[in-house]
Amino acid sequence: GRFTEAIDALQLLLDKYPTTGHAAEARFLLVEGYFQLKDYDGAATGVEELVGNFPDSDLTGFALLRLAAILESQDRREDAADVYRAIASHYS
Repeated sequence: GRFTEAIDALQLLLDKYPTTGHAAEARFLLVEGYFQLKDYDGAATGVEELVGNFPDSDLTGFALLRLAAILESQDRREDAADVYRAIASHYS
């Protein structure tokens, strides 16, 4: 439940060690933290970074699920459907 602290620690980790082998996981956890805090802009930015840097990671697929949920909550159902279709075609 301490999402703000987790976000700060993860961001510090990524700033200090941008090429760590745990970067995809750290970025996914950032997305989740922002999502839990209802900071949907922060979550969307994190999803974009995951898609750009780790397009084949399963964690990117899970982050895209969060993006689709955000879009649904904003009554952007067609955009959410597009994201769901992309997930279904690219991730198992």
